[in-house]
Amino acid sequence: MHPYTRIKQRLVTIASSIPFLIGSGCKSPPRSPAGPAAALEVHAPDVPLPPQARVALADLEPRIERPAPPQAVRPLSQRGQRQLDLGADLERQQRFTEAAIELERGLRYDPNHPALLEALARLYWTSDNRRRAQSSAEAAVAADPDSALSYYVLGRVAAGEGRVDDVITSLRTAAACSSFEQDPALPALVYFHLARALAEREYLTAALDVYARFEQWAARVDAAAASTEFTTLTQLHGGIAAEPRAHLLERLGDYGLAAGEVQRIIDRLGSTDERQQWRARLLLKAGRNAEALAAARAIQTLTDETVDTLVEAYRRGPGQEELVLELQRRRQAAPDDPAIVAYLADALEQAGRADDARRALESFTRDHPRAAAVHQRLIQLHLA
Repeated sequence: MHPYTRIKQRLVTIASSIPFLIGSGCKSPPRSPAGPAAALEVHAPDVPLPPQARVALADLEPRIERPAPPQAVRPLSQRGQRQLDLGADLERQQRFTEAAIELERGLRYDPNHPALLEALARLYWTSDNRRRAQSSAEAAVAADPDSALSYYVLGRVAAGEGRVDDVITSLRTAAACSSFEQDPALPALVYFHLARALAEREYLTAALDVYARFEQWAARVDAAAASTEFTTLTQLHGGIAAEPRAHLLERLGDYGLAAGEVQRIIDRLGSTDERQQWRARLLLKAGRNAEALAAARAIQTLTDETVDTLVEAYRRGPGQEELVLELQRRRQAAPDDPAIVAYLADALEQAGRADDARRALESFTRDHPRAAAVHQRLIQLHLA
């Protein structure tokens, strides 16, 4: 058994058997559904990859050809153009019902015109009317098979219905259209959602490539003029795809590169314990032990997973005594936390300093007489 798994089992067992601990003023022991040994997979073998995992984007099947544009698209009439402009203005004001009325009115003057149908598809998608978004996009594609925006809408509707293969086909077709690069926000959105769909089907290498394309196009979008959909997406991810890329690289076993992506998240969105823990774990897997130790030390809150990471980092580097010093520093910073003193006692015991472990526990129980889990740990040490 992992030496630091024992303390989790003791704390949970004792705390669950003594209800009066709740509300006693003593912090509860850590609770982790998976437990520390499951959380840290430094020595776990790589999960087998499916055959498609390393298929390059250019080798995806079936091949997607550029849609043939219509032989001739008649220009919008003056009245149709007026309705198109009016609909776009109302859409920017989020007056979706009025915008739809104006665009539908434009179709009276220019029946089945792809520009009006495409605008309706975008409008209905933006206003979350999926049924009409799909029918308008299908009509637009029938009128103009080279409509990148319409294929994007079809792909997004398919995603909402869980039709992942249709998502991939529609978005790859959108990327093949000649109109694809007219507005940089559209390629950014297409590539982001295409990458998600490819990852879901475990085309991991292809998804990495597509996420990189998302970032390239997202950087070219004028934020002041961006759509709500694009703005929401970039605010959520900080304008980068580092988090999904890190997951993909970890799945592929490229732990060092995955750690670099987590560092990009930290640089863009700030450091959190979860991000530092993730980075430290990846660095350990990559064999970059000194960097892993620095990342583990940056974690503020001790959990089973954090302690396992610290144990592994110190085992590979400075050694057990330095781990003891680290936990002593953390105990000084949080003197009332029973979990920390229990972790410290385990570290001292593992270092062959059982007497020091007993003294640490005795000192804590004098100040916290109701800390039953720590009392039990002390009894076990005396009986050892």
